[in-house]
Amino acid sequence: MHSKRIATGYGKASKWVTTPRSPHAKADSVPLLSLVRDYICYADNAREARKIIVDGSITVDGVVRRDPSFGVGALDILLIPALQAAYRIVPGQKGLRLQPVDKAETHLKPRKVTGKRVTPGGKIQYSFHDGYVIASTKGEYKVKDTVVFDVSTGHIKHHIPFAEGKIALVTHGRHKGQVGAITSIIPSTVTRKSLTSIGSIQTLTDYIILVGDDKTTFKLN
Repeated sequence: MHSKRIATGYGKASKWVTTPRSPHAKADSVPLLSLVRDYICYADNAREARKIIVDGSITVDGVVRRDPSFGVGALDILLIPALQAAYRIVPGQKGLRLQPVDKAETHLKPRKVTGKRVTPGGKIQYSFHDGYVIASTKGEYKVKDTVVFDVSTGHIKHHIPFAEGKIALVTHGRHKGQVGAITSIIPSTVTRKSLTSIGSIQTLTDYIILVGDDKTTFKLN
């Protein structure tokens, strides 16, 4: 499936782009083919980009991805060993952007808890913003918390509870891309969703993801 290239903000050189297939929402992700060709400029055209991806030259969150239409989204980690390059996908005012990642951070992946339920076997199943799912005997994590994973091992490195004072990244809305400490949280009501203030701005609580306790857990420009 394809979308018009001019409609997705990549310019007028070609009429069509690949539509991403991803655990992220379509509007919140970019297909690998577009990243390789248009963002990183590692290929001159779609044919070259497709070959690079199919050959297994790129990993996303520690997993080799060979599908050119696989979509990457907020906070995913992209590695290209042949270029000795690593990037984190970060939301910005003009859409998703590539943030170069230091070697020490290439394994760190913050994931926002978006769902929590008890399975028939009695375990707690957690769902995250990027489609990742785990089952655990621990029920300590809550929806809106962030859990930082080591993607090289799958182990949990850190837990950031949703609370005032924590560092948050705005992922949607007119303040998308802004980062700061949470100053207040207004609970939801029957007629209004929960709101969160970060410094002088206010946005829907659904529009943010925690990225640190008193400072970000990874580099963010």
